Amino acid sequence: MKIYSQAPDEMYARVAHLKKLFHAPLFEAGVRIDVLTVADEDGDSCLEHQGYPAGAVVRIVGSKDRVKGSGDAEIVVDEPTYMQLTDASKDALLDHELQHIELKIDAKKNRVKLDENGRPRLGLRKHDYQFGWFHDIAARHGAASIECRQATTLFLAEKQTLFAFAMDEQPALEDGSPANSEAVKNPAAATARKLVDSVRKLGMTMTIKSGNTETTIK
Repeated sequence: MKIYSQAPDEMYARVAHLKKLFHAPLFEAGVRIDVLTVADEDGDSCLEHQGYPAGAVVRIVGSKDRVKGSGDAEIVVDEPTYMQLTDASKDALLDHELQHIELKIDAKKNRVKLDENGRPRLGLRKHDYQFGWFHDIAARHGAASIECRQATTLFLAEKQTLFAFAMDEQPALEDGSPANSEAVKNPAAATARKLVDSVRKLGMTMTIKSGNTETTIK
């Protein structure tokens, strides 16, 4: 059984700080965000999204509940997961949910759309990348699989912003020695690079489109 609780002040303060720092339109529009925590009766993780474990989820609150005093959006945080995170990871988790919240803008009047109660109209922003991954399919079909094409797309489109920092770091192994190999420093980047190499070795040509960017591997 799931047991919900009001989030502690620390979590509300973190959300408020992140909203002001990174989500100025939400802050300026006065968007109110409720935060709840959840755990099962034994205090273990229980939050899921589409059948998968989730650290947090967000939803837009309906007009009826807003009238009763609820916020405009609601974030539910898996408490056991949250408590194990570093401060930086807590920020990243909550910021992820805030990123989903999107203001509805009237393009003609260049202002925020309001509902019948004068509250900002909101929508949920989709992820920039959404992956569905079966290890067995990737292993069996390699570069021909959608799994590997997705990984390659992410690596090629975002390697400078998402992977470069990890490839520059020199983390230490358990024995204290530096981890110099790319596979140790960033397994995801190393795997994606191998996928690109495999396409070339097979003599294949692959064109990958991401937004306005088109990359051909051959």
